[in-house]
Amino acid sequence: MPIQPSTTAILFFSNSVEEEVRRKHLLSGNKNKELLKALRTKSLNTLRESDFPVFEYSEKHQTGGTFGERISNAMEEVFAQGYDRLICVGSDCPELSLANIQQANHSLETDDLVLGPDFRGGVFLIGIRKEAFEKRSFSELQWNSKDLISSFIGYGKGLNVHFLEAR
Repeated sequence: MPIQPSTTAILFFSNSVEEEVRRKHLLSGNKNKELLKALRTKSLNTLRESDFPVFEYSEKHQTGGTFGERISNAMEEVFAQGYDRLICVGSDCPELSLANIQQANHSLETDDLVLGPDFRGGVFLIGIRKEAFEKRSFSELQWNSKDLISSFIGYGKGLNVHFLEAR
């Protein structure tokens, strides 16, 4: 029996290590770069363990003027390659696990939207079915704010939404 192609893809939406170092100052000196590199590497390794196709979108591949436009454009590009489900994560959640990815994929079998909330009002994971993705509305969410998770409530009105455990 032939192997069925995956209907799920993963979007790794994160700046390069160099750009992260320029923007984020978590530790002093070279330790900052080491930490940010380790976070990015850990996230990528976790995603690759899933066996789903992983699409990396750093600032070199992102298009758009706002964060919302950049992430929406990236998601649209991955969906255009024939995937029905997309799991999107960044490099800023060291607790991200393979189980989170598997749970999100499983939930997308019946749910339209899967959100992994973080403790700052944002999300560490977004899972979405192609038919639930509305590019313009998605790009206009309250990105990079403590109100992101609540803005998803409006976006998800009428959709089946599943919440993962907060990280």
